[in-house]
Order: sequence, then structure tokens, then C-alpha cells
Amino acid sequence: MKRHNTSLKTTNESNLISLQGYIIRLTNITKNENNSNFHYKLTMEGPNATIITILRYLLPNSTCRLHPVLIAHNITQQGIELSCLKSIGQSYMITNDTHVIEKNLAYEPQWCISQNILNLKTLAEERICALECKVIQIGEPQTYVITSGYKRTQKLRKEAIVADQTSTILLNIHDIHFSSIELGQSYKISAVKTRLFKDVISLSTITETTFETIPELSNVSFDYSTLLASYKKIDGHLNHLEADSCDTNNNTLIHSYKATIQISSTEEYLLILSRNLLLQSLNVQSDGSDINETELFDLVKNQKFISSRLQCTFDMNTGIINQIERKYSEITNIVLRPCSLSIHEKKFYNIYGNDLPTPPDIVRTFEEFKHNLINRFCFDKILPFINFNQFILAGGSVLMCLLRNTTQFIACDLDFFYIGKGFKNFIDILANIYDKLSNFYFIKQRVLSYRRVYELEMTLDSTIFEIINEPNIRKKIVLQFIYHPSITSIDTYLMAFDVDVIQICFDGKKVLCIWACIRALNTGTFISYNLTNNLPTLARTAIRISKYYQKGFKLLYPYEFSINDFLSLTVYELKHTQNPDYYSSTKEQFGSNHDYFQLQKKFVDTYISQRF
Repeated sequence: MKRHNTSLKTTNESNLISLQGYIIRLTNITKNENNSNFHYKLTMEGPNATIITILRYLLPNSTCRLHPVLIAHNITQQGIELSCLKSIGQSYMITNDTHVIEKNLAYEPQWCISQNILNLKTLAEERICALECKVIQIGEPQTYVITSGYKRTQKLRKEAIVADQTSTILLNIHDIHFSSIELGQSYKISAVKTRLFKDVISLSTITETTFETIPELSNVSFDYSTLLASYKKIDGHLNHLEADSCDTNNNTLIHSYKATIQISSTEEYLLILSRNLLLQSLNVQSDGSDINETELFDLVKNQKFISSRLQCTFDMNTGIINQIERKYSEITNIVLRPCSLSIHEKKFYNIYGNDLPTPPDIVRTFEEFKHNLINRFCFDKILPFINFNQFILAGGSVLMCLLRNTTQFIACDLDFFYIGKGFKNFIDILANIYDKLSNFYFIKQRVLSYRRVYELEMTLDSTIFEIINEPNIRKKIVLQFIYHPSITSIDTYLMAFDVDVIQICFDGKKVLCIWACIRALNTGTFISYNLTNNLPTLARTAIRISKYYQKGFKLLYPYEFSINDFLSLTVYELKHTQNPDYYSSTKEQFGSNHDYFQLQKKFVDTYISQRF
């Protein structure tokens, strides 16, 4: 494994090194075996997923000012720089002059971010990584010998086979991890090392490797033929596509195609692309059995598939593509395209205000979205504590991170919706989040709605000095954790929102939304599903409307809605409740979404009934 020195500082005594990275593991301060001194060990991930080992030696009865700071950074996974380190062979040593500096690094920690097995098998060099997989097979213990100078030590290892939905791979498990893994179980394995031998990638545990049990993975790909397969990932443009002559049959559909992919002016690959993968690339949702070859190539032409940029993974022995993805330089090329209201929308809705709606400027890349999430909501300080297998982030905060030119404010709550099972599990997870956050930040907890909405107010400063002396800006983040007894799916949560432009969420890896939200973003408008002509009940709805109207979105309201009476209402006339419990209105959904003005029926009567 390579080591990386980011900077070198020369002193009169020795060469002192500064290193940057993410903490993988930090041991407790432990007494040495052969004397009365103490030590601890720090393992970091450096650039290019390399492993860095750093030691600290301490005299008896001495304290270390760095150890608690390193503990904090280990939990938050904030990048750091360690200065004034001394090189000792293959590792480094902390000196009395060493300082820890928080850094925004240009790369993310790979030791804890899961990748699929097919991607791991395309790596050209050894590195540290993480994956989610199911254990298919565990072999018997085998002995091996480690030689260090004159010393030879005999140890044990097991060879296991693990798989996910994309492929199968060998995993070497060392004896310290024998009790951490069971046959048939699914795990997230973090800080595991890839091994490259004869162009074939396998995995191997290291001392820092951890195993976290996860819900069972279904539909895993267990194929012995792929176990020792060698894969390559390329990025290029599709220059030519034709039916595979070896697969032509007049009585059946063609099942594979020859694809020529050019990756540079002097290099191209002739690969085999299956019909199923081609249909997926063309966004065909069905099995395609009703699409003949003429229709298929019409789709290829209409979607400008030829000359498009592709990223694909293929078997180096057979040339068969296993995974293919069409790359777009901007996410707006897919579905986010500014447009005007349709004649159907204008027929059923009026626009509030004199100005025509203007579609907002949307981020172009996912990286830009994540950048906004960190800058506007300090999400890097929260992310390490959130399990996105149990929660999604949804609503207004996600919308704010999609917008390019919006006020960067932190007053908007971060709403995490529970998608796990059972209220007890929800409370246990919430208590764990509270305990871990409390170790580093000042946390105030409130119950906004019993068995529904729980709030954690997080003060970002971690010392009294910072709270007293620093300017009172960007001090607090409000996290709301929302439980619903009848909703555990993402799509049901999104459809239950009362405003279409916020029917959007972030699941830790992707931004997901429904088509109503896409339409709202494309037109710069929004619809409130709570509107009725029982106007005094709309106090909360008025606040919700103002929130998104002030962000530049225009309100669409049914023609039958008494807009002038609504706007002239006084606070005295509105029926407030002391503690409005918005999230517990019904067992089926939260909010009071309904079709008061019967727009669905009118749409059916106007358009659908006329056709039948």
C-alpha cells in the first residue's frame, strides 16, 4: 500500500511530515507490554484510499491533548491534517509539536462508503474500501506464516465468498475476525482491503476491518464463473451499434449487439451489449418483448444514443458488458427543463400575482447539491450520525439545496422521516443519535408531537468559549425526526406532503422526487393541496404558502378558491390552536391533503370521458 506525504517541513533536528486524511480507527491509550510507558495507534485513510499508520508514545502519568480531539474527528469523519509528524520506517509518530487542523479534503473517505462488487473488481490498484454483501460460503481455516526478520509467526485465515446484486468476490478473513461473520448473513464491511493478483481483484480484512449486520440482501448475484473474472471500467463515446451476427435468428429477437466505444482519438473497444442492458440505457421500463428491432433502433436514434457518453464495465476475457450507464454532463438534461404552464394547467389553475412564473436556476450536478447541503446546513457535521437505511431527509431543506441562487440560511429545519419498522426501534435509534451528538455539541431535545415528531436543536459550537465569543450566526441546526405508524415507504411519504414542490428527498445516495415536484421546478410554480374555502382553517397553510412564494415560486390555485377573501383575513379571524398537531391528523397520512375542489373529477370529465 502506498503512503502519501502531502507536505514536508525541515527542521534542524529531523524531517517533520504533515499528513492529511480521514481517521479509520483510533485505539485507547494502552500500557506498553515491555515497560511502564503508554501508547496509542491512529490509522488514517490518505489520498487514493491509501492507509497511514501513526503512533503516539507517552510517559507514565502523562496526558495527551490530541487524543480527545482525534476521538471527535473519528466520529464526525471530518478530514484532518496532522502537522510535525516524525517518520519511523513504514509509519509515523506524533511529536510534542503535532497539531490537529480540520480540513475540507478534496476526496471522500472510501473506507466507509459502500461500493458495489462489480466496481471494486474494476480497480487497477490495491486500496481500502467498503461494501454491503451477503456471505455465500465460508471455507475451513488455513494456516499461513508471517516472517519479520528472524521471527516467524503462524496465523489462521478463512476464504469466504461474498456477493451483492452486481457480482461475486473472494474475501480473505483473518483469525481476529472469525467470530464477526456468519454464513448466510448480510453485512456492511468497512475498512477492507482490495488485493490484486494476476489481474483478479479479491478482498482481505485488516486489523481495522469492521462488520455491521444489515437487513438481508435479496437477489444477490452468485455465479462461480464471475468469481475469478477480471473486469475493466471505461468511459467513452458510443460510435457504432449493430446486431451481433452470431446472435441473429429470424424467428426470435436479437439478444446482443456489438458496441464500439471510443475512449480517445487512438483507442476504442469493440464490446458485446445485451438487449436487456440496451433497453435499460434507453429507459424502457418493460421487458421489451413487444419492441421489434426497427422500433428499437428508432429509440436509439431518437434518444441520440449513438455518440452519447457512456461508462461501462466489461469482462476482459469475453468482452461482454456487465454494467452500463449513460453519463449526462448536467442533471437538467434528463428531466429538469424550464418550461411554461400547459393549456391543461391553465384551464384548472389561476396564478397568484401579476408576474409570470420564472423557473428557478437548478444545480447542474449531484456534487453541487451535496456542496449546498454542507454549506447551507452544515450537513457534514450531521451525516456521521444518521443511518439512511432508517431515515430519509425530505422536504424544504432538500429543495433549498437544489436551488442555485437562494439565500443561504440555516433556519430551515432538517426533517428526517423514519422508514424503518416499529416505534420502539425508532425511539432507540433516536436516543442513540442524541447520545452521540451530545458528546460533541450542545443538544436540546423536545417532543413536538407524542409518538410522531421529535426535535433536536443542535448548537454547533462545542465549547463555552465559542458560544460566548463567536458571532451569533450559523449557531444552531434544528433536526426533526418524524415517525408515522402507517408509512414506511419513501414514495408514500412524498405523496403525503401538502405542497408539490417539496415532494422530494435525499436517501443518502440519491435525490428522489415525484413527477409533481419535477413539474413544479420546471415551471417555477407550486400547488398547495390543503386549500379549501373554509378559510379560517388555513392559518398554517398561509404560512406554508408564504415560505415558498418568497423563494420565487408562484402559487397555482383553483379558480373556485376565494383568493381575495383569503388574502383579506385577519389574524383574529384565523382559528389557531395552541399546539397544532399537523402530523397526527389521520392514520393514513399526515396533513390534510384532499381534493376539495374536485379537480380530479373535473379532469376525468373533461378529458378522459370524452375519449371513451
